[in-house]
Amino acid sequence: MSFLASRTRSAPDGIGRPVRRREDRRLVTGAGCFSDDVNLAGQAHAGMVRSPHAHARIRSIDVSRALAIPGVLAVLTGTDAAADGLAAIPHRPVPTNPHEVPLRSPDGAAFFVAPHPPLPADRARFVGEAVAMVVAETAAAARDGAEQVTVNWEPLPAVVGTVDAGRPDAPVLWDEAGSNVCVDSQAGDVAATEAAFRRAAHVVRLETAVNRVTGVPLEPRAAVGVWDDTTGRYTLHAGSGGVQRHRSDLAVTLGVPERAVRVVARDVGGNFGTRNSFYPEFALVAWAARRLGRPVKWTCERREALLTDYQSRDLACHAELALDADGRFLAFRAAHTSNVGAHAVSFVPLAKGVAVSTSVYHVPVAAVRGRAVLSTTAPTTPYRAAGRPEVMFVVERLIDLAARRHGFDRVALRRDNLVPATAMPYRNPLGLVYDSGDYAAAQDRAVALADWAGFPARRAEARRRGRLRGLGLANYIELNTGAPRERAEITVRPDGRVEVVLGTLSAGQGHETVFAQLVAEWLGVEIERVRLITGDTDVAPVGGGSHSGRSLRLGAVVMAQAADGIVARGRRIAAWLLEAAEADVHFAARRFRVTGTDAGVDLFEVAAAALRPDAPDGLTGPLAGAADETMSVPSYPYGCAVCEVEVDPETGAVTVVRHTTVDDVGRAVNPLILEGQTHGGIAAGLGQALWEHCAYDAASGQLPSATLTEYVLPRADMLPPFTTELSEVPSTSNPLGLRGGGEGGTTPALGAVVNAIVDALADAGVEHLEMPVTPERVWRALGGASRPR
Repeated sequence: MSFLASRTRSAPDGIGRPVRRREDRRLVTGAGCFSDDVNLAGQAHAGMVRSPHAHARIRSIDVSRALAIPGVLAVLTGTDAAADGLAAIPHRPVPTNPHEVPLRSPDGAAFFVAPHPPLPADRARFVGEAVAMVVAETAAAARDGAEQVTVNWEPLPAVVGTVDAGRPDAPVLWDEAGSNVCVDSQAGDVAATEAAFRRAAHVVRLETAVNRVTGVPLEPRAAVGVWDDTTGRYTLHAGSGGVQRHRSDLAVTLGVPERAVRVVARDVGGNFGTRNSFYPEFALVAWAARRLGRPVKWTCERREALLTDYQSRDLACHAELALDADGRFLAFRAAHTSNVGAHAVSFVPLAKGVAVSTSVYHVPVAAVRGRAVLSTTAPTTPYRAAGRPEVMFVVERLIDLAARRHGFDRVALRRDNLVPATAMPYRNPLGLVYDSGDYAAAQDRAVALADWAGFPARRAEARRRGRLRGLGLANYIELNTGAPRERAEITVRPDGRVEVVLGTLSAGQGHETVFAQLVAEWLGVEIERVRLITGDTDVAPVGGGSHSGRSLRLGAVVMAQAADGIVARGRRIAAWLLEAAEADVHFAARRFRVTGTDAGVDLFEVAAAALRPDAPDGLTGPLAGAADETMSVPSYPYGCAVCEVEVDPETGAVTVVRHTTVDDVGRAVNPLILEGQTHGGIAAGLGQALWEHCAYDAASGQLPSATLTEYVLPRADMLPPFTTELSEVPSTSNPLGLRGGGEGGTTPALGAVVNAIVDALADAGVEHLEMPVTPERVWRALGGASRPR
């Protein structure tokens, strides 16, 4: 029997059980180990000198006053970094998954990948970019020293807006590129799409700009770099989305082989995608550690984080939807422009957004142009459902516009155009193949849970209180891929422990619980016996970390294969112990038994026997199994969200009063944790729709929202209780039926929220509002600026 083929749920704490997170007691009692908790003997501390300009040439840097500060050990600049051979960070922004819709330039030429030096020697290209590093005996001395570094700046014109950055006359960030447009790609069938639009009875258009946001993880970034002169190896202690990727990136940046680098991450206090890519400070502390011959530590302050953490979204879009007279979708076309900031960290959000632009709807033909532009802003990277929330917002707004302008029911219009379950597998008009799903069932269930039918009564009651109530709906689909390679090694110890070494890394998703549930199910052991080991490239040298819903989806497959290997080897050892034929030995509930008898032996007894000196040849050594697989086929979680809001017409204030989601994850290993991730995802989506915005000043390129006073995060008292439900239609592209989870709460939220607000304001003639939908925007849309005072 293979555990990959098993669909049983038998263990008390096994698959499908709502087991409470094992790691929480350790974390909430202060026993965790986050990056800033790492302190090493003799360590020095680093502080960064950051650009006050959005775009400026570095004429010179005077470090003399900084070096005079007591405790300052060194001041290092981009010139020093270049002299020591530090290379640009190898972000590899162009997606390479063969199953996705590729980004291709019209002439087949390579895209311009704007380099990302750890310390630039020529220019600063966004506010907050580090241009020098001060190393001192204490963090305070390093900060004092950084304030005394004098940079002779030559300010240059800034450009922050997505549309503005793509104009021919925009200030150019990289002279060698000649333009800020670094990607220009076309997907779909342009000619067929234009023909479909010509015969359409109805065409709706939307021009919108999806606001830029950032992850704001609870734990700011921190890193400790170590150089061991004896071994000739670097060690980096830093939280991230995956230590293996950071080992590779650090090795390239330092110009050393990967075997000369070890990366360690213990607990990670939040990620959401913004920690997945490598940061300059990680290379800088390792480089400084070698130069000074002692460990070097850097801890990010919150304002630094809001300035320099990788940001996300920031998509300008012009889109059109063509329908026939009966409301059938005929075609979709769009131009997406992604603002990637000053350095090319990732084009993944653009590529994935293009690929799923038509969502879960049957649209016969589509044509989508995808462009990326550079700007004098912080780089952008995948963040909680990279690229999908933006395009789901666009298509769901178009559908609502079509319904309102042309007299269609919003729910029926969507349902009539959903891809039917009988059409699976389904190739969308951009080229993606959806493996499986019942989209109509998800929408029907969400509409029922939200009591859509009872909304008119709730709206009438709100009007009696002087409030405007609105209801919005949005469907969604995900495109989960991620690093395709994963490895697991499981070892059964004679003392009753099971150790699982895996190449993923948790940032709060509950890996210690969920992965243990799987092993408990397969090996028949108590969950407390299972220990997950991750986050050290010397122990787990292979793996892809956590992003794009890959950790469980890929990790469970290699864990199942490793468990299969343990059982196969255990059967041979048990046959020797029980003096039986291997074919007569079967495994269940932690015991190897001889079929037709009561003879058997415990799993841990077999593990002990495997270490006996008299064990047969080929069976000695720890009872272990390992698996290493490359799995690039995507998965497609999907679902539906319904949002209900109330608007105060006097102030424009919006209150979300109900929010309902149905999310299909394929197979829920731990529904309790999945529900919690959905709640967090909803909060992130509502935050972007209503409050969050990395708002750069268009003239100066400054970031006024670089404090938590101006960057408004959702709080518990700003959100209602959520109604969430999981659907489980097994994925046919994953051996265990898993799709991925945790991003679905975010992906439809933008569309659902804005559709609800526009519904509330429909009687005032409001058709669209840009995000974040602030009280001022609502008030102005209702004519507040023209009202008599």
